[in-house]
Amino acid sequence: MSGSKSSKQNGKGIVDKFVENLPVELHLIGTVHKEPFQANDESLKTATDGKTRRMQFCGPGTQYDSRYASGERGINQLDNACMNHDASYKNKNPIARNQADSVLASKAMQYLQKPGLSALDKIDGHIVEKAMKLIRRKI
Repeated sequence: MSGSKSSKQNGKGIVDKFVENLPVELHLIGTVHKEPFQANDESLKTATDGKTRRMQFCGPGTQYDSRYASGERGINQLDNACMNHDASYKNKNPIARNQADSVLASKAMQYLQKPGLSALDKIDGHIVEKAMKLIRRKI
């Protein structure tokens, strides 16, 4: 049955269904790094650079529309890349989702090259990069 249409996923695999039905957001804990893209993010106005807090977008179950509408853009570059990934996931096409997964895996690897990352930052980068490779769909 190799190569048959029934073996292909249509962008609604088991992982997608699980994530879409999560009753809570399951975000990673990350380090706040002040960035220009956060200028209008009220949730970060009192955040201290270098402190840890729950990420806004990195992790399954993110309520993207409400977070984006409230001005959240991520607590650091990795979280911002996760935000862009979440925006891409509005497209249910498995090819577009695979591309978004590849882009996020690449962004996570780039993030890991930043000087001065904490151990937590490095763990987050590796988790995101590995997760994106793990959920790659067969097309």
